[in-house]
Amino acid sequence: MNRELYLKYSPQLSAITAAVVAAGIAGKAASEASKGRKDSLAASIRDFAEVTHADGVPVDEANKMLALDMTLAEVKGGTIKGYGASLRGYRAMIAAGVAIADKNTKDAQDYVASDEVKAIKAAKDRIATATKGYKLADWLALADVLEAAKAAREADAQPGEAEVAEVAAQAANG
Repeated sequence: MNRELYLKYSPQLSAITAAVVAAGIAGKAASEASKGRKDSLAASIRDFAEVTHADGVPVDEANKMLALDMTLAEVKGGTIKGYGASLRGYRAMIAAGVAIADKNTKDAQDYVASDEVKAIKAAKDRIATATKGYKLADWLALADVLEAAKAAREADAQPGEAEVAEVAAQAANG
């Protein structure tokens, strides 16, 4: 990573990291205060995206700087990954000519999500819709179905005892 670039953008990086830390420390604070911090965080990331884009800083370099700053502040890895995706999303939006002033971090993350991630989210939405109103018995039945499906996948992925014995016999006969 380019140290000079990191130092140049340290005010924006510090603002983002401070907002993340403040949001984490606040815990279950009032929802309005939390929303204000999240809006501030999104604004900080948008600002960093805009200035790094305007200065021609490669997206990967900007993402590394953000990750380093958050790592030094001991922000959780998953949080770093999510806000990195937000930065990449904002940068992609800017490059495509999309106005980002009113876009939140979820909008930015969704903008750069892979087709697989989008399909997974759609499948989860289908599950949420299908399971709305489930009671304990319904959830237990679903858990049984999922465990059976997992066991079937694992059985298909691993050779059975007969196959192992056959391969061992072939190896012995050489």
